[in-house]
Amino acid sequence: MMRNRLLLFLLLALAACSNDVETLFANHRAFLRFAPITAAAPLNTALNNPGQWCTITFDATHYHFAALNTPTISYPRTALEAYGQPRAIAGFIVGTPQFPTTTGNFEQVAYDLVCPSCYESAYIERSLQFDADNHEHASCSRCRRTYNLDNGSPISVPKDTQANPRLYRYRLSFNSTTGVFVIQN
Repeated sequence: MMRNRLLLFLLLALAACSNDVETLFANHRAFLRFAPITAAAPLNTALNNPGQWCTITFDATHYHFAALNTPTISYPRTALEAYGQPRAIAGFIVGTPQFPTTTGNFEQVAYDLVCPSCYESAYIERSLQFDADNHEHASCSRCRRTYNLDNGSPISVPKDTQANPRLYRYRLSFNSTTGVFVIQN
C-alpha cells in the first residue's frame, strides 16, 4: 500500500515538472487603449471581419492605422493617453483569423509588429510587413521569414542560425457596443 502511494507520488511529481510548456501570450509588456474603433476604419474592419488585419503604430501625437492596400489613417492622441501610455516593441498587428476556434467563434487577436526572430537573435526591432500576395501572412525584410497571422507561426524559414519563434501574442479585449478596444499583457 505504501509502495503504491510512493510510486503514484513519484509519477505525479515527474509529470508536473515538465519544462515543455508553451505559453499562448508573450512575456513582453504591452498596452493600448483606443476608443471608439469606428474612428479608425482599418481597425474596425479588422476586428469585425474574419481574414482582415490592421497594423497599429504610434508616436507622441498620433495613432497610425494601416491595412493592406489602403492608405494609413492617423488619429490624434488625447489627454486620456497620458494616463495609459501605449506600449509595444514595434507596434501591433490586430485582426480576426479567417478560421474559427474550436468553439466555432472568431476570436480577435493582437500580435507585436516586431519580427520575433530578429528581436531574439540580434535585438533588432524590425517591423513586419503584410505580404502583398497573401493578406494572412506578414514577412520581415531583414531575415526573410514569413509568419502566418492565423496562428502566429513562422511558415517560411531561411536556413540560418536565427531562432524561429512564434509571433508575440498579447491579450486583447474588445467591446463592440461601447467601441472600447484594449491590448495588454
